[in-house]
Amino acid sequence: MNEPIITFKPLRPSIPSGEDVTLEVLVRISTAPVERVIERPPLNVALVIDRSGSMAGTPMHTAREAAKAFVRELGPNDRVAVVAFDSTVELTVPSTFVDEPDRICAAIDAIRTRGSTALYAGWLEGAQQVALHQQDGVINRVILLSDGHANVGLRTAEDIAPAMRGLNERGVSTSTIGIGDYYDETLLAAISTAGDGNYHFVEHLDQLEPVLRLELGELTSSRGRLVSLGFEPNSAQDVTVVDVLNDLPKTPTGRFMLPNLLAGGSVDTVVRLHVPSEAGMQANVVQPLTVRLAWTDPETGVRTTRRATLELPVLPADVARAQPEDPDVRDRVTHLELARQRALAVTQIDRGDYAGASSTMGAMVGITAYFMDPALRDREQAAIQDLHDALGNRQYEKARKKADSEAYLRRRSK
Repeated sequence: MNEPIITFKPLRPSIPSGEDVTLEVLVRISTAPVERVIERPPLNVALVIDRSGSMAGTPMHTAREAAKAFVRELGPNDRVAVVAFDSTVELTVPSTFVDEPDRICAAIDAIRTRGSTALYAGWLEGAQQVALHQQDGVINRVILLSDGHANVGLRTAEDIAPAMRGLNERGVSTSTIGIGDYYDETLLAAISTAGDGNYHFVEHLDQLEPVLRLELGELTSSRGRLVSLGFEPNSAQDVTVVDVLNDLPKTPTGRFMLPNLLAGGSVDTVVRLHVPSEAGMQANVVQPLTVRLAWTDPETGVRTTRRATLELPVLPADVARAQPEDPDVRDRVTHLELARQRALAVTQIDRGDYAGASSTMGAMVGITAYFMDPALRDREQAAIQDLHDALGNRQYEKARKKADSEAYLRRRSK
C-alpha cells in the first residue's frame, strides 16, 4: 500500500526571534486515494443485534432492514455472521460466505424482540464467529447494535473493554452503534475505543442504514489499523508539549491512539508547543518537534513506524507576529475547543447541573466566533442550538448523547 503522508501545519509559519512562543501545530496524517479500481480485500464481519424488549416495533423493523441492506452490499467472497441477543444469545446466521444473500436476509427477517440485554454475551458470540474464520488478507470486524443498557452478564466498560482490546490485538476490531436516547453511551464508546472501531449515535432511525453503509465503506477502504502517534519535542532546545487538544486515548507507552487510516482520508491532531526564546537565538531554523507514526497493515498484519520532523524559520519578532494565522489550523483548534466544552457539558449533565450545562453551551456560541470559515461557524452554531433545545426541553439523555457523540467525532477529526 502507499504509505501515509505526515504533514505539519503550524498556526503561524515561523518562530519570532528572542521570544517565548506557544504555538499550535496541526499534524495531518493522510493516505492517498485509490487511483484505479482494484479488487478489495474480503471482509469477515459479524452483525450483533440487540433484540431486547425495548427494540420492539419500529426500532427492530429498522434494524432488520438496515442489516439486510448491509448484507446485500457484500460480495460472494465476504463472510457474515448474524447474532441476536436478549437475555440469551441466538446465532441467527453462523458465519457464511455471502453467496446466497436472500437466505441470510430471510433469517434476519425472523429475528423477534424479547427479554433483557446480555450485551457482552452477544458480542462474544459474534467475535468468536469472526475469529474462527480469520485469514491473512481479510478485514475482520464485529458491529454491535444496541438501544439499551447491559443488564445481564458483564455490564461495565472496565469488565468488557479488556476482551475487546485483546481480540483487537489479534486482528478483530469492534464498532458500536447506539440507537435512541437510552443506551449506555459510555459503555459503547469504551467498547469501540478498545476495539479500534467506530462509535455511532443514531438519534433517528432513518440514520441507521447510512451508518451501516459508512461502516462498510470504511472497512473496504482501510489502509491502517492500530494507529498511534507519538510527540517528541526537541529536548535539546527545551521545547515542551503543553497540550494535545484532541484528548485521544493513549497506548500503554503513552502515545495517542488514532482512528483507522482510510484511502483518500486524513486524520488531524493538534499539539500545543512551548518554544523558549533561546531556541530561536541558536539558529535561523528550529526543529521543535518530531512525531512518530505507527500502524498495522490490515491485510498483511505488518507493523510499520515512520518519523517526521517539523522545521520552522526564525524571523524578526515583528515580521513573525505580522504573519497571518493558517485558517485551516485555526478552525481545527476551534473545533477541538468546542469538543472540550461539549465534554464539560456532559459532566455537568451527569451531576444534574443543568444550569451549568446551559451556561457552557452559551460559552460555546462565543467560541464559534473564532471560526474563519463561515459555513463551519453556521453548522456549529446550529448544532449547539440543537443541544440547547434538548436541554431546555428536559431531554437530558438526548442532550448528553448528542454532546458526547459530537465531541467524540471532533476529537477524531470527523
